[in-house]
Amino acid sequence: MDVNFSSSIFFSIYCNMSYLRLIIILSLSIFLFSCNNGTAQKKLNLILDNKQIDSSLFFVLARRRR
Repeated sequence: MDVNFSSSIFFSIYCNMSYLRLIIILSLSIFLFSCNNGTAQKKLNLILDNKQIDSSLFFVLARRRR
């Protein structure tokens, strides 16, 4: 098996995992906003801000790799 081919497989798996994590966060946010709890919403905003920073760093790293 080619090394470049296997690295592209792992890269696509990592992209799919990041999309899966985003879907989990969005479903969690819908659940927390339906509970209508202010402290849960504040915690959720902190989590979403951290994930946005993480995803932007991931895209910067992905652009530098190409």
